[in-house]
Amino acid sequence: MTRLKCLLLGLAAFGMLSLSMEGQDRHAPVPSFKNYAGKKIVFVVGGVSGSTSVSDNLSAVNAELGLGLYIVPIPWTRHDQSAKDLVDHNAQLQAAHRLASATKALRKDAPKAQIFYLGHSAGARIVLAAAEMAGPGSVERIFLTHAAVSTGFDLRNALKASRYGIDSFYSTSDTVLEAAGRDYVLADGEKGPAAGQTGFRIPADKRDAELYRNLRQYAWTPECAGVGGHGAWTLARNLKRTVAPLIMNTPSH
Repeated sequence: MTRLKCLLLGLAAFGMLSLSMEGQDRHAPVPSFKNYAGKKIVFVVGGVSGSTSVSDNLSAVNAELGLGLYIVPIPWTRHDQSAKDLVDHNAQLQAAHRLASATKALRKDAPKAQIFYLGHSAGARIVLAAAEMAGPGSVERIFLTHAAVSTGFDLRNALKASRYGIDSFYSTSDTVLEAAGRDYVLADGEKGPAAGQTGFRIPADKRDAELYRNLRQYAWTPECAGVGGHGAWTLARNLKRTVAPLIMNTPSH
């Protein structure tokens, strides 16, 4: 699927997700998703400053391999400064609400559709919040790349929402997240190490730890593409080796 086709899909079939927050029409009719029965739909939420690198690269992989994925980018940023977008909690939660609403509509109209979330950097906070809002068993899988949330972020409700769990890709060489956690606050309002740099911390409580067994974490290594920076896991070569096969191998329901 080309970037243009991907964008047109987002604007037409998923129009309510692509409206700017200032331009939303709350009285507009909700689109029907019945035509997406049995399809694999990947909602992609990029990072700060309106970055589309992850959706662009996944679209390139989709086209190269002929995967037939419906890739829907979710715009949410409203500043031209990364630091402002990182802590723009209203924009993040409004985007999460729109995404959760679309997910519920999909589940109602096309219960056999397979729904995936992919969140990069601050976009990770949005997909995690959307999963919580959408409810248990609402999506197949959640993918996180360089998540700009704290290592202790509570994943319990997001894990319950994801039928096959969460796959989180992090890099200890991510100096962007290192600086963000040290000099500012992360997307969840916390300071300190980010999960996208050091991984999520597993709770000590046995019941929670059991739920966290559906969290799979992957550290960047020199065998991967890139140099381990903030966009390493979003490179097409890495998405081709990780996210793409995980999506395609997810059982239908």
